[in-house]
Amino acid sequence: MIRRLLSAAVVLLLASSAQASPINLLLTTDHYWPTVGAPGISFQFEFIESPTNNWMVHARPSPTVLAGGFGAGPGVTQFNVSLDVASLDNVYFKGWGDYFSDVEGPFWSQYSAQPPTGPVEDRFVHTFGPPWIPLANLGDGFSGDFRYFFGYSRGPIGTWNLTVAPAQPTPVPEPASVLLLGSGLAAVAARKYRRQKPKTGRRIA
Repeated sequence: MIRRLLSAAVVLLLASSAQASPINLLLTTDHYWPTVGAPGISFQFEFIESPTNNWMVHARPSPTVLAGGFGAGPGVTQFNVSLDVASLDNVYFKGWGDYFSDVEGPFWSQYSAQPPTGPVEDRFVHTFGPPWIPLANLGDGFSGDFRYFFGYSRGPIGTWNLTVAPAQPTPVPEPASVLLLGSGLAAVAARKYRRQKPKTGRRIA
């Protein structure tokens, strides 16, 4: 009985300490002041989960959105993102936005976050994008450029950078705590055993 209680206590403590914690990321964007046109610019992003990178073919099933956000520039902005996933193997990042252009009349031009490997052709981004940037090989982090794909250029738009944020320490039960809990359970079990044990009188020879 006591052995079973101790075993159950240890298993419960180990299971609670082994739960996976979310993966925390830090997204930093730097939107430049334009060389021409109005300074205002908007930005949106999403982190999605999908078994394949299907941004080019719109395959099914649809990806699962894990997190997202938005901001406005110009300037440097940081976003803290927490993803409730076991790994980044099937996770992708995509970012996009627009800005006002006054070339040949009022017009909202669009831009996207380009992969670290280099720019994607405008026709693909305009038709299917913005591109999904895989995070499976994030490592210590990587970065890329923002680039317009529809409308009028206002000069260099800016850059984005993604890194893994420091994880919060997960409390792990100390051996002394496990021993203390086990001792308490053993005391309770022994007391219960004494209460249930039948009383016998002393036999006088």
